[in-house]
Amino acid sequence: MSTDTGGPVGPGRAVAAAIVVTTVGALPPFLLGGMAVQVRGELTFTEGQLGLAVTVFFAVSAALSAAAGRLTERLGIGKAMATTALFAGVGLLVIAASTSYGHVLAGLAVAAIGNAFAQPGANALLAHSVRQRRQGLVFGAKQSAVPFTSLLGGAAVPLIALTVGWRWAFVAAVGLCVTAVVLAPRDRSRARGPVRGEGGRRRSAAANRVLRALVLAALLGNMGANSLGIFLVESLVDDGVAESLAGALLVLSSSSAIAARVAGGWLVDRRGWHSLRPVGGLLAVSSLGYLGLAWLSGPVLAPFALLTFAAGWGWNGLFALALVRTFHREPAAASGVAQGGLFVGAMAGPGLFGWAVELFDFAWAWSGAGVLALSAGATMLLAQRLIERYAVDEASTEAPR
Repeated sequence: MSTDTGGPVGPGRAVAAAIVVTTVGALPPFLLGGMAVQVRGELTFTEGQLGLAVTVFFAVSAALSAAAGRLTERLGIGKAMATTALFAGVGLLVIAASTSYGHVLAGLAVAAIGNAFAQPGANALLAHSVRQRRQGLVFGAKQSAVPFTSLLGGAAVPLIALTVGWRWAFVAAVGLCVTAVVLAPRDRSRARGPVRGEGGRRRSAAANRVLRALVLAALLGNMGANSLGIFLVESLVDDGVAESLAGALLVLSSSSAIAARVAGGWLVDRRGWHSLRPVGGLLAVSSLGYLGLAWLSGPVLAPFALLTFAAGWGWNGLFALALVRTFHREPAAASGVAQGGLFVGAMAGPGLFGWAVELFDFAWAWSGAGVLALSAGATMLLAQRLIERYAVDEASTEAPR
């Protein structure tokens, strides 16, 4: 992969564009979740229907993710980012104008099309525009946009929903879509990226094995992580924690995830790590946090919530960095495939977690999340071994004869 910073845009603008487009892609369901009380109160739909709407968002994103990655390689980074902004903006406006639950569902489905293009475009832009020795930090910062959307959803309640009305929060979010379009690269000669589809070759069997392992690992890891963001407050309240304190702990825990993603990327740059082993380690640590949430109670839950968020949500930036470095000839296409695993995990995890709570209780549900995190960590280590074999195969193929 080229480390030239003279790509479609300068590195500073590239980082800003990647963060904004990632935020825009992920924002609609989190904004809806943050203002769920106000939206449901006016449009009269149930918590179950809210969960279904979020599931539809991630299902559409998962279904289109691989195709979006291939289209990003073909059409170019700038057009992929513009596609994210266009569909997210239309979806936000549909929700803002909703008069029924069906309109909300349709708005999220439309926005999900844009979300499928967000990560392939952002990852490819950073891979082509930022020097390798700074990529850990910038990928961590870019991935921090996802937990940041949950903070935006929470902040929208007192600032907008309770003052001028929830609809205006969705209208205001369209401003971020416009910003994404402004920041998107324009240079046609480089916006398409220096490479496509492994130099025109079909992806090898070894590369496909790596991708399958990465998809599985991402799926397992994200199942627990998304359940954590959705059910932590309810679990704490069920354990006797006051609602206000539980909400404050969620904000603090989300902040710890943001800090972990940025700090992890910075540390990778400093230490020169280029593998999935730190990702596997973080997932293993998060499994201990899930078990703490499952079987402990009282004030000690606070540090375990912080630990679980930091480790359970802190690995995504390092994962994205390892992905684009492994598939440096097709970062957008590979991101699209792997992102499908993340979306499926985001879709399936909360549903299975809620089912476990209803069938058993929160303790067993959190224990299950811990097992998933530990399995994800082991799968990441397996993927790293496959990457090392793949790198040897690639080196022997490219060596002069």
